[in-house]
Amino acid sequence: MPMGFIFWNLGTGAERFYTIPRSLTVLHREHFAGYRQEETYVQFDRLSVSSKVGYLSNMELRDESGKNIGNYSASFVGMEGMYTTATPGSAGWVFGVGPGFMFSRIHSYADWAITANVMAYGSFSAGRAILRVSNLGIGSVVPVSETFAGGYLYMPEGFRMGGFLRFFGDMDLDAGLYLGKRVSVLDLELVPAYRYISLALSLGVGPLKFRYQYTHAYYGLSSHLVGMTFFWGEQRGIEERIGTLEVKVARHERELKDIKQQIAKMEMEAELKAQDLIKRARKERDPERALKLVEMAAVFHSSPEAEVLLDSLKREVIKKKKERYIKRINAFLRNKMYADAYAEALEFVREFPDDPRAIKLFKEIEARINRRLKQRRKVKQVKTKALDIYADRSIRKADSLIDAGRYMEAYELVKTLPESPQKIALLMRIKKKSRVYLDSAMVNMKRREWAKARAYLEMYLDLTQDPKGVSLLQKVNENLVKQAEYHYMKALEMFQRGDILGAYAHAEVAYELMPNNEKYRRVYEKLSALYRRYGK
Repeated sequence: MPMGFIFWNLGTGAERFYTIPRSLTVLHREHFAGYRQEETYVQFDRLSVSSKVGYLSNMELRDESGKNIGNYSASFVGMEGMYTTATPGSAGWVFGVGPGFMFSRIHSYADWAITANVMAYGSFSAGRAILRVSNLGIGSVVPVSETFAGGYLYMPEGFRMGGFLRFFGDMDLDAGLYLGKRVSVLDLELVPAYRYISLALSLGVGPLKFRYQYTHAYYGLSSHLVGMTFFWGEQRGIEERIGTLEVKVARHERELKDIKQQIAKMEMEAELKAQDLIKRARKERDPERALKLVEMAAVFHSSPEAEVLLDSLKREVIKKKKERYIKRINAFLRNKMYADAYAEALEFVREFPDDPRAIKLFKEIEARINRRLKQRRKVKQVKTKALDIYADRSIRKADSLIDAGRYMEAYELVKTLPESPQKIALLMRIKKKSRVYLDSAMVNMKRREWAKARAYLEMYLDLTQDPKGVSLLQKVNENLVKQAEYHYMKALEMFQRGDILGAYAHAEVAYELMPNNEKYRRVYEKLSALYRRYGK
């Protein structure tokens, strides 16, 4: 029959006729009572062509009274083609249509039919599905149409599980389950159905795949199928990669299961650690130290009790800080140290810019200075001296922050200073010291600890616009393909060791990989706040 035909792809117009070869399958099937069938399937890139030849010989021919009057034979020939919108196996849905014909002869009677077939095939990351309608046609004997709908899902440990429904004509129904498992190069399939049970195994060796299938019908008959498929060109590599990837997926699922068990264990340990930190915080007399302990505990522990304690300590710490500012300012005013009082008020406002008392006190001090020091020149001298005191304090504080390795806090503080040689010197010192972040990032890159390397690089780039840091950050981002579960587990591990930076870096990656995971988001935000506060 002529195999060329026109296929119209809705929405894109007429498609080219692709004929890139992919595979050749030859099968031999033996049915009941000696009936045999030879099957051949040729798969191109979008075109598939199949032929089936069935034959039966030496069958007894009897007359109406049942007397043997000789022998007869029967034969069947069928061919069909299918052209699809894309290669079967491509992601998403693929649609196909094609013609076919059938010819059969029993004794001296011959029948023929011309048929059409349509198909919708879906390939997804979670599994596959197919809907096919076959044998729609006309002829001397109208063929029985068949509708098939089925599919399967990928399950853990390399299993596949699904089911199917098959209608013959209008009334005849068959249905069953599909169970499959890949073990290295061996693929096993089991299909228990309403009418039969089938067992198949396939063995892939290089470009060849050998297949055997046994089917037993519940009414007592059975069939055997044996044959092979030969893959060539690009398809050979695809089939080999599919087999390798399915084995890797099964192994990876086992590893993920182990990781999840480790995570569960470490979460319990982290919970115990958090409870111990809360107990220590309750005994701590210094509210600032107690607050730090509770903030660390709150990363992996959430309860109304802990939240109440955290809010209470925050209020107490802020209250004591404000009281210290007010006490120092009043002491300076009593001793007529107006410049020191003014500088202290500047710091008070800088740390608590939204506090009404800080703003009010600053204005009162400025008014008091203006009243006490009537000479404008004297007032200007006092304010200039106050700014110098404020700058000197900030410089000393920035120096101590740099010495402590808290470069980000030092940088934010230095930015508030007026332009001066000291400010330039501090910025240069911070930039020089910040190379420790770049060095740490490069060390972690060599260790392939990409998440931690990225955290160091981002801090480095916050302090400098070094093109090398930008280039390294791009490389790190390209390599951040670790699983969110792995990074979450590392965050737990770093937290247990007291390494807030490491825990923050891993929690950040876990959150970015799975931004909808509430647990990752909560841990990341709390670690982020903890890092910004204490810096290490």
